[in-house]
Amino acid sequence: MSEQLTCGLCGVESHGVAWGRPVEWTNAYRREHPDALTWETVNRCLDYQACRRRLEDSNKPWPVRDVITRPTMKPSRELEEVPF
Repeated sequence: MSEQLTCGLCGVESHGVAWGRPVEWTNAYRREHPDALTWETVNRCLDYQACRRRLEDSNKPWPVRDVITRPTMKPSRELEEVPF
């Protein structure tokens, strides 16, 4: 049986994590981590959407620029005062 790996994004340890997948970090992530390159490889869940959900459920922003996943958090509604 294959070895379990830890996802470098959401932190889950599973057989469903692939070794050395390429990611493109968002500009916000690179501002917080000045030593990060634009493109790097990390161990990453094969189920990208579930990975993003786990990360966003822990109130952390999705640090990867991609077109594969969709945000799982709904943006907060801005309430607007309307005069009578």
